[in-house]
Amino acid sequence: MKMLAAHIICVFFVSLSAPTRAAVICDSTSKNCKFFINNSGALIDATSGKTIALDVGNTGMMADVSVYRYGAQYTLIRESNSNDHAIIAVPISQNGNDIGFKIAYYISIDMIASSGKQQAKWSGKKVISEFRKINGEIWTTSEKLLDNVAIKITHASGFPETTIYIATDELGDSEHCFAPFRKDGNNFPTEFISCRKVNTLLTDGENVFSGTIGNIPVEMALSNRGDSLSGKYRYLRQNSGWIDLRGVISKNGEVSIGELDRSTEAVTASFSGVVRDGALSGHWVSADGRRALPFELYVQGFADN
Repeated sequence: MKMLAAHIICVFFVSLSAPTRAAVICDSTSKNCKFFINNSGALIDATSGKTIALDVGNTGMMADVSVYRYGAQYTLIRESNSNDHAIIAVPISQNGNDIGFKIAYYISIDMIASSGKQQAKWSGKKVISEFRKINGEIWTTSEKLLDNVAIKITHASGFPETTIYIATDELGDSEHCFAPFRKDGNNFPTEFISCRKVNTLLTDGENVFSGTIGNIPVEMALSNRGDSLSGKYRYLRQNSGWIDLRGVISKNGEVSIGELDRSTEAVTASFSGVVRDGALSGHWVSADGRRALPFELYVQGFADN
């Protein structure tokens, strides 16, 4: 198969409760993770200790497998150690007691579009199939599904862009995912990718986003308790620290959030927005009102429906 010549990262997701801040890598010592890969390469349910699938992590010397957690979504990522990069992403769904999948993504460096460029260009595609139970053949199954479906890729993206286009059919129609490409170009920002639309802020829980203020990539975590919001955000390409947030959400979904100085708790800027067209969007305004920038945020992880 053509896909096997590329560096492949394979990603799997389970949507569960107990949301947390930002994408983290889970292992057997993690206190707040539901899943991990053990030393034998099996995918383990950390709560019950039961084995979900054998050989998920046995991919040879040229690849590593880890469980990532995007907020409430768990993600199995396979990443090779070669110079070229690609991702297979499979959002996991549950059918009775079976854990499986219906959607697969493939994202890779577009070698033709990258030719002669200083930074790599990336493109992607997505396929939908019937429900399949996860087992040790998950990587082979996903590759076959993606190889056997004719999907036309029409656009490649890279630094300094923040959008990757995911082709969905043979006509070249596509979905957009937020991806804050790095300047080095050859490493995909897997931990910040946001392909999940915002339908509504969680009634009680934490929402983890990636997006932009103006054209600057940011990451934001917001906890919602009743009509009160609290959280933090940071600028991704400036290595900035976390900035505290506090605000409210109305019954119709409008948000008003203050950006706080950590030492004085004075409001240094404000966000006002609403959930619309799958994003939390609106305007960021400085405290003196002299600067105003649009912002747009999406939920981290891959769409699972």
